[in-house]
Amino acid sequence: MPVVKKAASLLALLRSSAGALARRRRVVRGTPMAVRETAMHELKGRRKMEHLFGQHLFGEPSRDILLDLFLAEDRGKPVALSSGWIASGVSAATALRFVANLEKAGFVQRKEDFNDGDDIHISLTAEGRDRMIAYLRSSDTSPSSAS
Repeated sequence: MPVVKKAASLLALLRSSAGALARRRRVVRGTPMAVRETAMHELKGRRKMEHLFGQHLFGEPSRDILLDLFLAEDRGKPVALSSGWIASGVSAATALRFVANLEKAGFVQRKEDFNDGDDIHISLTAEGRDRMIAYLRSSDTSPSSAS
């Protein structure tokens, strides 16, 4: 029995160390405020267009998924694969196909949740994050460019 307790204690220590390392990495790789604001501005603008004109006319699920993952990562919030479809505005089955395509392209990755073995999280890969930053920096939808 003491071996099981030691193993559980070691596992808890590893999990907390991994969490601290991830938080430290986010601070080091922190998103510049202007890039974050551009992402939020773009996502809000897309939602406004969908609300006014109807989602069926303005659907870009891959783009919405990437924007949502970018902002979630910046806030330090994991995105469960089971809820990742919400940002895309399409059905769960369709969103899963888009996530699979983004994963094949190397922009999104799946990770098992260590606290809940049944749940899988999705996040941007380093390449996906770098490309999102490049896209948002070059975007003409930034709050400062809107007049």
